[in-house]
Amino acid sequence: MNNVKLSGRLTANPELRYSANGRAYTQVTVAVPRQNDRDQADFVRCAVFDKLAEALARNCGKGRQLLVDGRLEVSTKDDPTTNQRRYFTTVIAHHIDFLHDPSYVGRPTPGFAPATANRPYQEPTTNQQYSRAV
Repeated sequence: MNNVKLSGRLTANPELRYSANGRAYTQVTVAVPRQNDRDQADFVRCAVFDKLAEALARNCGKGRQLLVDGRLEVSTKDDPTTNQRRYFTTVIAHHIDFLHDPSYVGRPTPGFAPATANRPYQEPTTNQQYSRAV
């Protein structure tokens, strides 16, 4: 079973690109704090495709907290200058939860309705979920 879950923050704004056959994709790096030392982080490269990539580029920016669910892919490339094989690890995302957005600090939460005498408290609806079939 190849299943990876990461909780971290985007290190840069996602750039939406299109392949030669018109498929939308973006590659992002997610800073994932280490469990035993919150001052250190691992920077994990993630590839996102199709509608999920479009939603990520449209709704997320640098610093946005994400929960990424995907699979780990290891690829190799031969370096012609050193004649050594290099290994690259990438998480291929198939589901992303958009969590805390630092740009909304101090602003009202979209979807939040305060309690009134006629209407009970309604939970905020800021966690957006997007998935794609794998």
